[in-house]
Parts: sequence; C-alpha cells; structure tokens
Amino acid sequence: MPIDFAVRPNAWPWPPLLFAIALIAALALAAVAPLPLDLPAPMRAIGAIAAVAGFVLWFWGAVTMRRARVNMAPNRAASQLVESGPFALSRHPIYVGGAIGFFGLGVALSHAWICLAALAAAGAIERFGIAREETHLAARFGDAWTRYAARTPRWLRRDSLRFGRRRR
Repeated sequence: MPIDFAVRPNAWPWPPLLFAIALIAALALAAVAPLPLDLPAPMRAIGAIAAVAGFVLWFWGAVTMRRARVNMAPNRAASQLVESGPFALSRHPIYVGGAIGFFGLGVALSHAWICLAALAAAGAIERFGIAREETHLAARFGDAWTRYAARTPRWLRRDSLRFGRRRR
C-alpha cells in the first residue's frame, strides 16, 4: 500500500533504526571478518572530536524540535516547519549529526566496519528517510517548504563549519 505523503512521511524503515541496524551489522562483521584499520593517534583524536560534534548536533536538533513542540516520530505527520537553530544549517541536522557522530566513532575506535556502516547508513537514510520526509514536508507545507529548502541545504551549509566568521 503506497504511503500518502500528505498524511505521514514514513512507514518503514525508520531512519534512527537504520543507524542501529548498521552498528549491529558492523559489530557482527568485525567479529566474523575483522577489517584492520590502524589509524594514528591524532587521526583517532579527530574522530573523537567529530563523534562528539556529530552527537551534539543530533542532540541540538532533537532539543530544538522538542522546544518547538513538533512531532519527532518518523511515521507521524509534521505539525510545523522548524527553521531555526540547527535547522538553519541543515534541513536534517539530526540525521547529519548521527552520520557524523557514527563515522567519527568509527575513526576514533579505528574500526573500519563502523566507518563503512556509517556511510551505508547515511546512504540508506538519504533514500528511505530524507527523500520521503521531504516529499511529506512539501505536501504539508507547500510554498513555505519550497522557500526553506531553497535556502537550506539537505546536509550542511558549506560555511557552517567556519568558526569565528559571520555568515552573510
């Protein structure tokens, strides 16, 4: 049965579960077929910083949605469009933060399967989560969504990682 995108964005698979499935798969693959990844300590430190930054972005996005009293369940209709906070940097900061955090964790742990699983999860979320959610948001919010999508990138603004510089 096709999804009515005006009513809800997703049925299955839920994007947060895609991250969990990917992590479980990575750990299972590591147990069966180890894939060595010997990264130097400075690279692992950068991975740890990326992991923390990614999970902070994820949390900031979730808190922003909660403060706006917006539904966060991927199988329920959006009640309003959130455009402030991390949503000014990305249309999907929770997924972006999860992907960055997940990949950074793989680098920090020098774990090749986690890095690969993070990339696979990001691709699956793009296909099964983001594309459906954006179709839903366009159906629900029309021109307001179109304007927001035109000025805010799907993943991250190119200048969002520049610290100490003002955006115009």
